[in-house]
Amino acid sequence: MPCNAFQLDQILCAHACAMLEKKNFEKGPYCCDLLKPKTVLKTYDVPIYPLSHKDDWLIAESVLGEIVLPPKYKRPPGRPAKKDRDKSGRDMFEKKNINSCGGCGAKGYNRRSCRKYRK
Repeated sequence: MPCNAFQLDQILCAHACAMLEKKNFEKGPYCCDLLKPKTVLKTYDVPIYPLSHKDDWLIAESVLGEIVLPPKYKRPPGRPAKKDRDKSGRDMFEKKNINSCGGCGAKGYNRRSCRKYRK
């Protein structure tokens, strides 16, 4: 079963390479253009200049006046605690699952232990 990397990302995986070799196709046209060596080299053609000193930055006054604070609450590590809902007295003592017979329809037992259904 293929890994679907070829369909999703156009990255030639072992499955796609094997199929292309079996059909005698070239692999170049089936590979994404962003991953070809010529395109990767073009990304480094544009010079990247370092930032000037912090004192030389031009920052708007409206941005300088804003105060950014850290979040008010920090989420504790681990799985969240289970939240117990308030249960009424009826919910506390009521039986959750009540079996009913598939043969006669009576409640409290199932078809396997039904005396009326066996007869």
